[in-house]
Amino acid sequence: MIASRLLAPLVVFFCLSPLACGDSKPDDPIPQRFQAFATAVEQERAAMGSPGIAVAVVEKGAVTFAHGFGQKDPSRPDPVLPTTLFRIGSCTKMLTAIALLQNVQAGKVSLDDSITSEVPAFHLTKTPTAVAGIKVRHLLSHSGGLSDYGETNAPANEQTDAALEQFLTGRFADIGYVASPPGALWAYANPDYMLAGLIAEKTSGVSYRSLMHDKVFVPLGMNRTFFLPSEVLADGDYAVGTDCKTPDEEHCLAPEVGSVIQPDTYDNPWGRPAGFAWSSVLDLAEVARFLVHGQDEVLSSDLWAEMTSAQISTKLVADLESYGFGVMVSDGFGVGGYRALKMLGHGGDIAGFAADIYCVPTLDLCLVALANSTGAHLVNSLVVGLETLTTLPAPSTMPDVLPKPDRYPLYAGAYNDPFVVGQVNVTTDGTNLFIQIPSLDASNTPYTQQLQPNTVDNFIVTVQGTPMPLTFIADSNGVYTYIRCRPYLAIRTG
Repeated sequence: MIASRLLAPLVVFFCLSPLACGDSKPDDPIPQRFQAFATAVEQERAAMGSPGIAVAVVEKGAVTFAHGFGQKDPSRPDPVLPTTLFRIGSCTKMLTAIALLQNVQAGKVSLDDSITSEVPAFHLTKTPTAVAGIKVRHLLSHSGGLSDYGETNAPANEQTDAALEQFLTGRFADIGYVASPPGALWAYANPDYMLAGLIAEKTSGVSYRSLMHDKVFVPLGMNRTFFLPSEVLADGDYAVGTDCKTPDEEHCLAPEVGSVIQPDTYDNPWGRPAGFAWSSVLDLAEVARFLVHGQDEVLSSDLWAEMTSAQISTKLVADLESYGFGVMVSDGFGVGGYRALKMLGHGGDIAGFAADIYCVPTLDLCLVALANSTGAHLVNSLVVGLETLTTLPAPSTMPDVLPKPDRYPLYAGAYNDPFVVGQVNVTTDGTNLFIQIPSLDASNTPYTQQLQPNTVDNFIVTVQGTPMPLTFIADSNGVYTYIRCRPYLAIRTG
């Protein structure tokens, strides 16, 4: 299924290779073949209010189109270029996965090693015994059960390369916890990739940042991908991010850093493996090419195949969407009807920026987009790109992923999340499903909300005014045991 996010605005031009793309000018004419796609991107950029967006199209391993729309800085007229740097958020995760898998290939670590065998000092005060059950493969597939956590800007004493280990083996011990049994289900958590980065660092014997440059960026041909704000400022060709104008804005990610995000507005060295890299659409085009074709100099073909294959279902759209190692893997997507074609990629959200990489290997087509506004993902433009830049196969019958009201009694019962919300009660009147969380009650009236059906086993719930997906997940015996929502995970009691 097409994910709920995608691209962002740009400044356009045509080229047959990444080097040629770098020489293009913002006012170069857009080739006719890309006109519809470029028009859709600009329209969607304007509708979302994003100052700028850069996009790249990768076909048969080559960049055939790259362009920027709008402005690098909302206060200045400088146009976005295909070379412009943006924060890429969680698209960093696929790069971290490559680094750790390289060490698996070298025999320095195994996917089935316990994380405590690689980082003996790692511990969690709230769940001390559960940590040993988390394996390296669980980190890469977001199935270790760790709770999510992140900070936009690390404290001043943690602004060093050494902070990755210092934080995860120190301050994080009283913050993190294991919310569900390792391997039981997919639950997206940034600490998975912080730990993956630390294990890559320790098993390599060099800092995470140096490892990424020497073993991932250089072999892939990513010549302008950075972590340090000082490197971005020195480069000069960067986008200024825009976050919420007011703290209660819908897509506000970090109200504490303000609405205008310069490269040095925030940084977090221990968060780098999960999402703090800067890159351009031209550099990310190299990642897209790797996802589709692999590259033996970067990663062996067997580990590349494992990275880009389903490791665990997300259960967000039945079993049509899965997670590999740092890569989302979908079995199909809907463009003028359902197409049963594999799609690979990842999105990224970080304060002031949005990023997306989407690849359809069968069509040998990838679309890359970067935006300098929080939440600016160009979904409609992806659809136009797929429809106009390639020949899609005839639609097929989509698997049944509709909600199943007959399962409502199976969801009903008492659940508990001892770390965040406490008791959770689920009830049904036979037609509707309701959730009650007493701890969220501001008065003496229990907090009760009707869940809105989305797909099978999935609903929309409002958390602090923001709609979020909520999923009921069965255990190996088919009993609905878990309620997964990004802020909490509750387990059935009794």
